[in-house]
Amino acid sequence: MTDVVELGLQVYRLGGVIDVKEHPVPWLPSGTKGVEPSNVYLLIDGQKGLLVDTGFPYHKRLIVKQLEKLCSEHRIRSLSVLLTNVEMIYLGNLEELVEKFPIQSLYCCSNLNPLHLAAPEKIGHVSLTVTYPGDLIQLNNRKMLILAPPIRILKTIWALDMATGVLFSSDMFGFMYHNLDRSQIVLESISEEHTSGKGWDDQLFTKFGWLRFADSESNDMLCNRIKKIFLEHEVSAIAPYYGCPVKGRQAVNALVDIVVELVKKQRNHGRKTV
Repeated sequence: MTDVVELGLQVYRLGGVIDVKEHPVPWLPSGTKGVEPSNVYLLIDGQKGLLVDTGFPYHKRLIVKQLEKLCSEHRIRSLSVLLTNVEMIYLGNLEELVEKFPIQSLYCCSNLNPLHLAAPEKIGHVSLTVTYPGDLIQLNNRKMLILAPPIRILKTIWALDMATGVLFSSDMFGFMYHNLDRSQIVLESISEEHTSGKGWDDQLFTKFGWLRFADSESNDMLCNRIKKIFLEHEVSAIAPYYGCPVKGRQAVNALVDIVVELVKKQRNHGRKTV
């Protein structure tokens, strides 16, 4: 199963990689070289599974093949899908997945049913639950806690697997990716070699450009919110929708510290409060 990695106990990363020179993506700086992982996650408890997001259409066949194998190996009889965002790139393979797999329920942060866009014929066959920060999604004996992202663009949620401490961070921390080595999808240490060579700030602010214009009070508030999540919860891995997942408390803490320092640095460049 190419590119399937176990991030925690029965938490699997599925998907592939994109050569960003051949297929540039808008959330990385122009001229970026190397590969960008595209990720879907499967959590399993008993004969039930929960998919976090659906992956890029570019990897549709690969994801279906990976999921078929995992469902067969674990004898999964029913699936649910959690969408951390309802932008079209997060719905990329929803139509294919609901056609080929026993998906019974859909969780997302919008009361606009994504199936209207992805698979209208399945409306009425797949239940929709709108999720809010603080909600718990139950998968047999395991629970997923819904969190409010401290940094985002559109309506987005994060989710924390309470059993393993894996944090599904949607588009945040997705500026991380491995520059050249296709074989290394999950990072267990953090260093500058994993950036495009233009630096951490170029990658973060290409995605979240509005951070450059936030005033000092806003930046302090954002830093405190980021730190609060990782102080209140034992996060063992960060699992973004795109970019390299990061595994291990030391690597997680290093990445969080980098992001906080980058946001702090903007205090001297953003708007001054009056």
